Amino acid sequence: MREDPSPYLEGRAVGCIICANGQQALGSALANMRAIIHTLRGWNTPYAVTINSRNQLVGSHLDLVSEDTLQRLRLVASQVVQFATMRINTTIRL
Repeated sequence: MREDPSPYLEGRAVGCIICANGQQALGSALANMRAIIHTLRGWNTPYAVTINSRNQLVGSHLDLVSEDTLQRLRLVASQVVQFATMRINTTIRL
């Protein structure tokens, strides 16, 4: 990836969605994921979703996910799209 015209995650928005069993695991995983994205030159969205799998069933079927979680997932997705759209419409000159 470092040889690509846009190396690593350079200039890309990344939305974090973390699933873990317990609050402490969620916090640690989110902090580490954000640090990794930053290290790879990505842009973390301001909002991230954490899903405590101890309290909520997580699976591939959206009907198993609560409406609150779906709303939070939509917010992360909208921030990624919003950033990508701004990036396309803006030329950055150094």
